[in-house]
Amino acid sequence: MENDERFFYRAVVVTAIFLIYISFDSLIEVMAIGFIIVPLTVLYSLNTEANQMEAFLHNPHSVYQLLLVKFFYGFLSGASLLLVLIDFIASYGLIHDTFNQSVLQIFGYLLFVSGQMLVISLYPAVILVFLWTLHHLFKTYIGGGISIVIIVILLVIGSSLMNMFWETATYDMLTQWGKAIYPYQNGHLLSNGFGNESIIYLGKYVFYAFITIILFSISAYLIDRKVEV
Repeated sequence: MENDERFFYRAVVVTAIFLIYISFDSLIEVMAIGFIIVPLTVLYSLNTEANQMEAFLHNPHSVYQLLLVKFFYGFLSGASLLLVLIDFIASYGLIHDTFNQSVLQIFGYLLFVSGQMLVISLYPAVILVFLWTLHHLFKTYIGGGISIVIIVILLVIGSSLMNMFWETATYDMLTQWGKAIYPYQNGHLLSNGFGNESIIYLGKYVFYAFITIILFSISAYLIDRKVEV
């Protein structure tokens, strides 16, 4: 399994570097790959476990620990990849004198953006784990094909409900507190200075962290107690 995961990670790195070469004018868009590395790595690792589910369910370590290790590995993989991208971007800017700011400023800014990406990516990652868990729970009783249909329906309904909730005053009350301002380039990192600003709210991080913890706990419980080989 470790060899498969190393191969997967290296393939992602090669793909990301290739994307840089073909679209270097859109560096921020290229770095957006950081949003999907953690979810993809965790999902890939879980699908590997699905091929040996009995060993996974009877592992001496708790399911909570096993899932946390997978999230840690995904987070570490994403951080490693983004560091490679940041080094490449900074080196390119230094060689071609592309930046208006110092390389140190650019490096610090990209580290900040990368950290935001990795933290935010934990939310879709845990949603994928939750849906993966439901699929393996449902397919035990109703079959894999019908299970996938139900998962898709649940995903569509859940997304619609969340979109409706985002428009409510309750959501604003729960999330729009702890305002902080940070510099943002609006996608033009190579040509503009740090004059633009963007607002972030600590409340949003707390709100989605709460949902992430709840979904993670439910997933671990269902895998441990309900999912069968």
